[in-house]
Amino acid sequence: ISENPVHTCAIPKRRRVEIYPFTPEEINRLLEQSGPDWVKDGIVIAFRTGMRLGEIFALKWTDINFDEQFISVQRAQSRAGTKVEIKTTKSTSGVRRIDIDTKLALHLLAMEERQSPASQYVFSSPCDPEKYRIPWNISVQLRELCQKAGIPERNFHTLRHTHASILFAHGKHPKMVQERLGHA
Repeated sequence: ISENPVHTCAIPKRRRVEIYPFTPEEINRLLEQSGPDWVKDGIVIAFRTGMRLGEIFALKWTDINFDEQFISVQRAQSRAGTKVEIKTTKSTSGVRRIDIDTKLALHLLAMEERQSPASQYVFSSPCDPEKYRIPWNISVQLRELCQKAGIPERNFHTLRHTHASILFAHGKHPKMVQERLGHA
């Protein structure tokens, strides 16, 4: 052919999706609903830390320093189809320390008390306490909690945006927020 037909094609612009973070009141309403503890525990951790879903469900108890009140993010769950494995974080800046408040530290201690002593993961598998839980249906569970609470449905990743929005609203420097979220 004499010319490349691709040269006349226009690449469609990616449509930006508006993100609506949860309000603290909506988070409280979510947590008041009946639902699985592991889902609500995940919501609390994401809301208070801004961690990614895969980072939360790869957390080990040894990653949490209760005395100095911080979480050390070392790894994340990685999904490829039906295969799930624990890998390093998304980027080198993903390995980080996240300071936690007393409320989250107490919540984590209560979670630890509910678990089997054999559990090394914060979210252990219901079938094998020595392995990690795979949050396959967390999106469905979160949508159901939103419906029960009478709030607009959102996905789990919105909790990261919520955390960042709250930090910005409290006057935190963008560089601090960037590092806390593990963005390069």
